[in-house]
Parts: sequence; C-alpha cells; structure tokens
Amino acid sequence: MSIADLDKKQQAIQCFKRASAFAKEGFRPQTVGMAIRYLVETLRLEPEFPEARLLLARAYEYGAPRGFPGWWLRRKARGEYQRAMRLMPKGSFPEKGEVYLRLANNLIASRKLKAATEPLRKAIAQGNAATKLIGYTRLGEVCYRMGKREEAIRTWTRGKELEPANLPRDFEGPSKWLVKVGGTLSVKSDA
Repeated sequence: MSIADLDKKQQAIQCFKRASAFAKEGFRPQTVGMAIRYLVETLRLEPEFPEARLLLARAYEYGAPRGFPGWWLRRKARGEYQRAMRLMPKGSFPEKGEVYLRLANNLIASRKLKAATEPLRKAIAQGNAATKLIGYTRLGEVCYRMGKREEAIRTWTRGKELEPANLPRDFEGPSKWLVKVGGTLSVKSDA
C-alpha cells in the first residue's frame, strides 16, 4: 500500500469520526448523511477501502441521498456493510465486532430478526466489552421478539455479568430487560 493510499485511509477514519460527532451534536440525520457523502466524494476515497464502504453505509443509514424510501436506504447500507466485512483483514479484532453490530441493527430495523442473530453472535465473539454488552442486549431483545423467552433470559443473564458499575441510568442493558420481563427461569428450565 502506497503512502497516498495510507493517507486516504487515515482521512476516511477521520471522516468516520467527524460524521459520528455530527450525529451526537444533534444535526438532522439527512444533513449528517449528505455531509458524509460530500466528505467521501471530496476525498475521492477508493471503494476498496473498508473505511470508505463503512462511510457510505453510514450515509445511507442517515438518509442520503434524499428522496429514497427507508427500506431502499437500509438495503443499500446492508450491502456496503457486507462489502466492508469482505474487504477487512482475516482474523478477529474489535472493529469487526462493531461492524457486525451495525449490520445486525440494520437487519433488526428491516424486521429481519432471524437473520440478525448471526451478526449479533459474531459481534459478541469479536467485539470489545462495550460491543459485547450491546450485542447481548440486542440478541436478548431479538430472541424475546421471536418468542424465545427462555433463550432471551439466558442471553441477558450472560450479558448482565459484563455490565459496569457506572452504567448510565438511561441505558437499557440486560439488567433492565430482565426486570422488565420478570427474568427468572423456572427450575425445570435450569435443570
């Protein structure tokens, strides 16, 4: 990889961080999406960089280009996430876990619950502590929505062990879900 390629890769990573910052500052989603697309086009980022693919996926998720239906934008984003995964180096590393989590969230938003379970399991296996915690929470939610209550409770119980003491009060983690659904398994199930 040439110096110019490495420089573009760094610029892509910076764009990704800047786009996330825009979202946190309360900009309208479509504005963030258009800003990401503008950054990608301005930098002429090469599509073979996973970072460029991830940026495009984010742009689609934020509703850019304008005027397209949500299902179409989600499908385009899903395609970019899958391409990014194929372009990433082989092996396991935390960034991969985060991409699996984003892909799973996309599938959940598209009501493809069964399809979301596999990327969620991979996010738990490969992600850092925060990704694992969110992965367990989301996987439990998916199982619960599919009618697998006991599997959901088991998943949240495993996730509860990862919850830090200083968890934000508004975070709906495994503990809150266990309380919400009366999360104890019957003696028969535990046996």
